[in-house]
Amino acid sequence: FRVGSGQFRLPGVEKQILGMKEGQGKEFVCQPVEAFGEMLPERMPFIPAHELPSSYMDLVSEIRNPLPAAYKSLLEKFPTAAGEEHAECILAVTDKGLTLDLNHPLAGFELIVSVHILTIS
Repeated sequence: FRVGSGQFRLPGVEKQILGMKEGQGKEFVCQPVEAFGEMLPERMPFIPAHELPSSYMDLVSEIRNPLPAAYKSLLEKFPTAAGEEHAECILAVTDKGLTLDLNHPLAGFELIVSVHILTIS
């Protein structure tokens, strides 16, 4: 990738790479705000049952709160009323609807990054 071109979307990593020389390596910690962002509660909406396809509400008979760990990382495609699709993590299922997490799976986490510059062109 080309540093500073916007191709690489982790500004904290780009800042650390700037100025490195060919053959150089380092390890550093990238804070959430400069990586995948903070965990934002407003990106964890509750979707009422009447707005969901019936197939989603079929989960209610199969899943009980608290959700098993396997479902906490389950990514589903959820069609919105506008016909768009978003990937979500299902946090909770009740007979009234679903609570989703639209945050990036690594949002809120510090990243420990190890880089080594192979070539510079």
